[in-house]
Amino acid sequence: MIGIIVQLFISWLLAWFFEKRNLSVLGFRPTRQRLADFILFFFITAAFCASGFVMKMYFGNQQWFLNPNLSFDLIVAGTWWNIK
Repeated sequence: MIGIIVQLFISWLLAWFFEKRNLSVLGFRPTRQRLADFILFFFITAAFCASGFVMKMYFGNQQWFLNPNLSFDLIVAGTWWNIK
């Protein structure tokens, strides 16, 4: 946590030294253009990921099916593992 605060302080110093502006130059506040870019590239990335799965299924003859042991606890545990 201290490292993040130190990095923010160093970033602020650099932004102030070179740009004479605050940390808004780093993009903490979303603008319409940044949101539009995020949405566009999110969907482009999703399309590439989906096409990769489809090609694995088509060319590699992979099959995907739902885990028969799927439960709410398993979903929560998997989500928490990914967050950590």
